[in-house]
Amino acid sequence: VKGKVSSIKDTPEMLRVKENTKNFSSYKEDLGGGTALSDTPEMDRVKRNQTNISTIKYKDSLGQGTAVSDLPEVKRVREMQKNISSIQYKEDLGGGTALSDTPEMDRVKRNQTNISTVHYSIKYKDSLGQGTAVSDLPEVKRVREMQKNISSVLEFLSSPA
Repeated sequence: VKGKVSSIKDTPEMLRVKENTKNFSSYKEDLGGGTALSDTPEMDRVKRNQTNISTIKYKDSLGQGTAVSDLPEVKRVREMQKNISSIQYKEDLGGGTALSDTPEMDRVKRNQTNISTVHYSIKYKDSLGQGTAVSDLPEVKRVREMQKNISSVLEFLSSPA
């Protein structure tokens, strides 16, 4: 039936929990007063560190600094940082020096022209010129014979019996 609540008798576990709750709530009352300890040197050091870590007090206790002229290493680093800046780097570039084409550069340009994908076959064939005939080497002849033999065996095996 809806709306009715049945009560459950206290189980041993429920009784244990109730007892623990009473003990915890009366724990603080039983503590009483403590004994004051004087600050140890370690405690004093920790307190000073905590005070110095505070940003406001730390800045107040700094005082005035002493100016130091730039060391050679600091000057070198500043110059490097200026040169690394992309804007200043580009401004200081100026003009370049023209180089004449070296034989290697000429060879690369010819190769790039021959490899051109748009006119590959036309340009490549035009620049080839006349070739020189070479007779078959013994190794090439041996390979051709092997291929013929393999073909004839395959034809024999595939032919109807």
